[in-house]
Amino acid sequence: MNQGAFICNNSGSGIGGTQVPQGTLSSNASARQNIQSINVPKLDPKCIKLIEENLSLLASFMTAYENFAMGKLVEPSSLDEDFDQIGQEEMDELDFQLNMALLVGRAKKFLQQT
Repeated sequence: MNQGAFICNNSGSGIGGTQVPQGTLSSNASARQNIQSINVPKLDPKCIKLIEENLSLLASFMTAYENFAMGKLVEPSSLDEDFDQIGQEEMDELDFQLNMALLVGRAKKFLQQT
């Protein structure tokens, strides 16, 4: 497994950068001589936000899996009944709104690139 999978670029100012001693729980003097230190990378706020988003996504996947394993998820056949209650005109309106939102998003992205 890649240990640097969630570590962002360390350039620029950030949080951290301190030396963290390991093995300090032992009261033995010989063990204290073998203390190793690791370098904690500096993380900028954007990286921390990205890590938090990834962890919240992982938590939601874990919750969904636990619900699936315990049989608490809704059966797909019951969803068909819900879709049958939506009229065709309402579906067309929702489709139109979605397409307009996608079009506006593409236009904004195009304007930002030019």
